[in-house]
Amino acid sequence: MGKSFSKHSSSTFSPSKFIPSNETQIIGAQVCHDICRELWGQNFIAPIHNELKNDDFKVLDVGCGPGSWVCELANDFRASCYGVDIQPTFPTQKPRNAQFHIANILNGLPFDDNFFDYIHVRFMIMFFTQEEWETKVIVELFRVLKPNGYLEFVEGDAMLNMPTSLKPLSKSGYPLLSQNSLPCLIRFECFLQETNKLENICHERKQLILGDWSNNPLQNKLGTLLLGLIRQSFKNHQDIFYSYISKKDFDKLLEQLPMDCNWSKAYIMFHRFVGKKKLAEN
Repeated sequence: MGKSFSKHSSSTFSPSKFIPSNETQIIGAQVCHDICRELWGQNFIAPIHNELKNDDFKVLDVGCGPGSWVCELANDFRASCYGVDIQPTFPTQKPRNAQFHIANILNGLPFDDNFFDYIHVRFMIMFFTQEEWETKVIVELFRVLKPNGYLEFVEGDAMLNMPTSLKPLSKSGYPLLSQNSLPCLIRFECFLQETNKLENICHERKQLILGDWSNNPLQNKLGTLLLGLIRQSFKNHQDIFYSYISKKDFDKLLEQLPMDCNWSKAYIMFHRFVGKKKLAEN
């Protein structure tokens, strides 16, 4: 179905390394959620504000991690909010209208057909191959989404204006550094169109700097937080870089990364895609 958009190549990259599994990574996932909310000024762009006020409106977050998005939405609205993930890092305290399930979408979601009014999927492109997206993931999302329901994806590109110091690591398979992934999200929009299951597809973009090189206080605040997450992620996965750089040079790279990103004016482009599931044809 069209050109490849998936960043995941099983021969070079193990996406399981990026599933939050310890306290530091869970905190990082929470901070990442906060960055997305502040960058967009909201947790979704689908036109569902009024519908979320009804407790019979059902929402699903696929790949929910520690449940930050689900709990926030459940606190703000009366809708019934569900989260699924393959790792049980769910919160011990949650709003009464929030619930969580351990599930792998590749094996099917534990919900009936046409169950949800809105489905949210964030930062999941890299976790599945092209074939898995085409034959399993998108099929299962459409199965549990009601006709006239909304499907929304949030994704980020690879780093743009990458500092020269990071370029030796671009062959490591680390998604943020893979320049081959830059066309992925354009192709992903085409993929959604080619399913012929969605109408009124909307694609919004937001740029976020890395570091504090802009004249915008919010960009500097969020860019500093995001760069901190990236440095921590590099530390967490440093073993994948040692084929391309020595430990001594890697430590020096991490130390200089804020200055390097400011010098090169590095940034990431974030994307939201939302579409409405078509009514079934007679």
